[in-house]
Amino acid sequence: MTKIVYLTGTCKWAKLKDPDMKFGGHWTIDLYLDEHGLANFKAAELELELRDSDEGQFIKLRRPISRHDRRNNEIIKFDPPELIDADKKPLDALVGNGSHVTCKVSVFNTVKGNGHRLEGVKVNKLEEYGGVIGDVDEFDTF
Repeated sequence: MTKIVYLTGTCKWAKLKDPDMKFGGHWTIDLYLDEHGLANFKAAELELELRDSDEGQFIKLRRPISRHDRRNNEIIKFDPPELIDADKKPLDALVGNGSHVTCKVSVFNTVKGNGHRLEGVKVNKLEEYGGVIGDVDEFDTF
């Protein structure tokens, strides 16, 4: 049985437009859980490691680009997670580190315990993305 859980906190390393192609391809987000998010995380009993960093405890949520359906022996492709703003309108932006978000997560039973899939992200407070724009080759020009 699949259930939906909402986890809140601040995020880092949000890869919600272009998937991270390591390990088969996933959209990912590191979520530093706030008090409410941590309570929901613990109640969901997800088989996710609560990691420590200098900035607090966080979890890495993922959504695969595809999965193999063993029952039908076919590949099921997934769209990117839904990304909306605080007014629940579609958001077309890069989500910067420190943005406050609510993550919608599907929780389902697996042989290893409760698995998850990131379904969507609502950005409650957007922090501007401060990444590098352009190709790495452009660094050779200065």
